[in-house]
Amino acid sequence: MDTEDTSTMLEIAPEPATQYRLRQRPMDIVTLEIIRGKLLALADEMGIVLARTAMSPVIYEVLDFACGFCDPDGQLVAQTNGITVFTGTFALHVDVVRRKYAGQIRPGDIYMSNNP
Repeated sequence: MDTEDTSTMLEIAPEPATQYRLRQRPMDIVTLEIIRGKLLALADEMGIVLARTAMSPVIYEVLDFACGFCDPDGQLVAQTNGITVFTGTFALHVDVVRRKYAGQIRPGDIYMSNNP
């Protein structure tokens, strides 16, 4: 019986001039779940900070926003729970930002959108 774990993890390795490359290496299911939980917690923390620092009751009472982050290809990694319309359209907003700033996006950049 073959019990070899074939799941992989993408490891971001810093390169000169702030370029990054991805390497694959094996990852066990426990590590995968820990990382998944931490990524979800990070997205939730972004939402908590936004709600706590908001000046508008629409933001801090209704939670009328979404926070999340994506991989280098624009695929959603984690997102806060919020109003359903944001949950379904987050990827569309990311795609618009990626097209508008194509060739200018660098590792560590943060983009915000306020376009319903």
